[in-house]
Amino acid sequence: MAKAKSGDLISMLEPYFTKQAPFQIPKKWRENLVNWIPWINLVIGILLLPAVLVVIGLGTVVGIVAPTVGVSTGLFYWFSIVLAAATIALLFVTFPGLRARKLSAWKLVFWADVIYFAYGIVSSVSTGDLMGIVTQFIGTAVGLYVLFQIKSYYK
Repeated sequence: MAKAKSGDLISMLEPYFTKQAPFQIPKKWRENLVNWIPWINLVIGILLLPAVLVVIGLGTVVGIVAPTVGVSTGLFYWFSIVLAAATIALLFVTFPGLRARKLSAWKLVFWADVIYFAYGIVSSVSTGDLMGIVTQFIGTAVGLYVLFQIKSYYK
C-alpha cells in the first residue's frame, strides 16, 4: 500500500472550495483577506489562549476535588484540551509565514482548522451537544472555503 501524503486531503478538498463552489470571493476581497489573515489568526490565538488556560485550571481542580463526589474530567476532556492547545500554537507559529505569503504557512493554517474541527467534535461528543457538532461542521466549511479561496496568493 502506498504511503499517503499530507497534501492528499488538501488536494481532495480544494476543488469543492474553489472551482466547484457556488460563489467565488471577489478578487479585491481575497487580497484584503490575505493581508488581514495573519492578524486575524494572531487575535484569535490571543483570545483563545486565556480561555484554554482557564479550562485547564478548572479541569485540574475538578480532577482533584471531583473524585470525592464521583465525578471526573475524563479522557475526552483532556484530549480536547490538547487539540485546542495545538490549534492555538499553530495560529501563533504561522504569523510570520502568512505575512510572507508562504504556502507552508497556509498549509499549517489548514491543519490548524482540521485540528480545531477535531477539537469541536470531541468537545461536542463529550458533552452530548448535537447542535455543537452541526455548528462545527458549518464553521469548518466556512473557514475552509475562505482559506481555499485565498490559497493561490501563497507560494
